[in-house]
Amino acid sequence: MTEMSDLRFTDRIRSRFLKTIREYDLISPDDQILIAVSGGKDSLALLEMMAWRRKILSSPRALFAAHVKPAGLPEMADIPYLEELCELLRVPFMVSHAPADADPGKGGCFICSRSRRKELFILAEQLKCNKIAFGHHRDDIVETLLMNMIHHGTFSTMPVQLEMFGGTYTIIRPLAYITEAELTRYASLKGFPQQTTRCPYENLSQRNEVRKIILEMVKLNKKAKQNLFRSISHIEAEHLP
Repeated sequence: MTEMSDLRFTDRIRSRFLKTIREYDLISPDDQILIAVSGGKDSLALLEMMAWRRKILSSPRALFAAHVKPAGLPEMADIPYLEELCELLRVPFMVSHAPADADPGKGGCFICSRSRRKELFILAEQLKCNKIAFGHHRDDIVETLLMNMIHHGTFSTMPVQLEMFGGTYTIIRPLAYITEAELTRYASLKGFPQQTTRCPYENLSQRNEVRKIILEMVKLNKKAKQNLFRSISHIEAEHLP
């Protein structure tokens, strides 16, 4: 790739990031936003783009970043690197620990996600943040759509914007129009390090099985993932039973 093509790619990804924020009206002038930073490429890209947007707009909006370590799992993030990056971006950074959350009726991934999210809400309250930003991308949204259809019989997925607790907090996903492959390239161009420690339960996740199904769909139609994402906002109710 030439330097110019890399610059054009970066501009295109940032433009799509801004488009998502604009179309869904994700950010208002008086928002205080907590960015969930796992340490993976997606959350690092979100952190960098949020700081970049604040800079180009000369915006006084308050940004904070938080890494929540799941209980009972090895540390998967390079904390010193996150501290250094946040300092460079002028985003206050904190590390918190999610408490153990036992629920025999739910799977490990659900429990881990729920406990970390609870901790983020606690941090948001302490920091007086009204919004929490997650680095979920288009592939995450499509995979969740199929998982819910297969396992729960519902046509639902990760919304780009979701009000919680009567509107006290709002979850936002500004990377919703960007694919995982695009974020991988973006992270490489920005020099973000790869996570060297993976979740020990990663291969047991049902999400991996759904990814295999989507790959088979792509063999039938190369635009399958794009069309699945498009279907979320193009429901023809008159053609449903």
